[in-house]
Amino acid sequence: MSIFAKSFKLALCIVSFLLFLILLYSIHISIVISLGEGWMPASTKNPDFWWKNSGWYAYLVSYCVIVLISIPLYSLIASSIYTWSLSPFRIFWTHLRNR
Repeated sequence: MSIFAKSFKLALCIVSFLLFLILLYSIHISIVISLGEGWMPASTKNPDFWWKNSGWYAYLVSYCVIVLISIPLYSLIASSIYTWSLSPFRIFWTHLRNR
């Protein structure tokens, strides 16, 4: 594989990761708003965006859900980019269904 192909795949992984972060941002906001007090700051510079003692359970659930979803899903996305196929998703689905 040429250096151009590796660089292009790395750039695709970085772009997909940035798009994935936007998705995780919206998931975090929606979980904290729905389970918490019904309000949270939209700015990541505000410390209450990351943790607030009065609604700690909403933040804890949000972080657990995000970790359980994001690590396997982004690993599959990155491996699909590097293999140029959907076979990582097929293999994961086969093992998930235990066949």
